[in-house]
Amino acid sequence: MTDQALLPNPAWANEFIKQFIRLRSTLSELSERIPLPVPTEQRTPLPHPNNVKAWCQRMMDENQLPILAEIVRIDQVNTRAALKHLVELVRADNEKDLLTSVMVWLWALLMRLDALLLPDTAAVLRNLFRALATRRSMMDADDDMLGAVNIALTIIHRVFGQSIPMNDNR
Repeated sequence: MTDQALLPNPAWANEFIKQFIRLRSTLSELSERIPLPVPTEQRTPLPHPNNVKAWCQRMMDENQLPILAEIVRIDQVNTRAALKHLVELVRADNEKDLLTSVMVWLWALLMRLDALLLPDTAAVLRNLFRALATRRSMMDADDDMLGAVNIALTIIHRVFGQSIPMNDNR
């Protein structure tokens, strides 16, 4: 059972989801108008979808946060693959602290993910929900990452309809 102090305010969640859906729509409209970033020494192209190590390194690198040009142009194959790789970075048995960069990537990927989910993508989102809910249950109410975790849980549940069966705490 999750401590009520860790859960998001329902009114906030409703308003946040409305804004998130509007932003997703705007990003879709922008996707063809924003050019791809030019690779530089500081900004490398996104990794191949099957390159787990490169994706994990990219998502943990505070200097490689997603930029708008990448977010609007990332395709569904890369989005689904990166979400799958991200589960390992979020899992509670991963002894590393939950990084801000990982949560920024999660938010960006959820912005681009198609609302109509393939079965394997739905399973990945349920695994992410489970991992994030477990992380949240171990947090204090004043934890810096609590807001980011609640945002991700709210999106996964309210936009994509995924959660842990029998879990009323979102």
